[in-house]
Amino acid sequence: MSFTTRSLSPQESRVVLAFTELHQREATRAGIIRVLGGSTKAADHVIESLRRKGWFRALRTFPLLLTLLKSKALSGRQDPSSAYLALWARHLDSGIVEITNERELAYEAGYTGNRALRTWQERMRLLESLGLIKAQKIGNESYRYVLLIDPAVAIEALAKKGRVDAAWRATYDARRIATKESSAPAAPEKKSGEKVVRMPAAGKAK
Repeated sequence: MSFTTRSLSPQESRVVLAFTELHQREATRAGIIRVLGGSTKAADHVIESLRRKGWFRALRTFPLLLTLLKSKALSGRQDPSSAYLALWARHLDSGIVEITNERELAYEAGYTGNRALRTWQERMRLLESLGLIKAQKIGNESYRYVLLIDPAVAIEALAKKGRVDAAWRATYDARRIATKESSAPAAPEKKSGEKVVRMPAAGKAK
């Protein structure tokens, strides 16, 4: 089996380095134009080129998140970590996953045999109940569109419910500080006479 690899171009390297130094999770078209000093067309070319590299962006605390999902205290015997990883490998930059073939995704997550689809769906329901994803049903497809919730937001909610081990949380917080990962956004303060509605936060990869 042979593998084809391609290194980043000078322009791509400048963009990746600039946004890394700024500790920004996303590279926007306007931001790329500022870095390169080029046109909109040039920025779009860099974006498309980076997307064709065959990899996805993820938080540096992602391995810890998978460890949490594997814990029996949180997930019991239904370890959903491989299903979650498969979703991240398919997400768009906005944290949205379009699933056109559930059986294919179930196989990618490591589920085979007659119960593969059912097992995958069970793990997806668990991820929903844990607040890590939100799903949009289309017709008979329960998971046609999936939104990855910001892990920091999901973890904070689980911690408030007492479902996160203290030792794991201390390790997670230390790693997040070391990597300068942003914390979960604080809820807006309510003012008398005003109705405050908190918008749902979308998951973003780094």
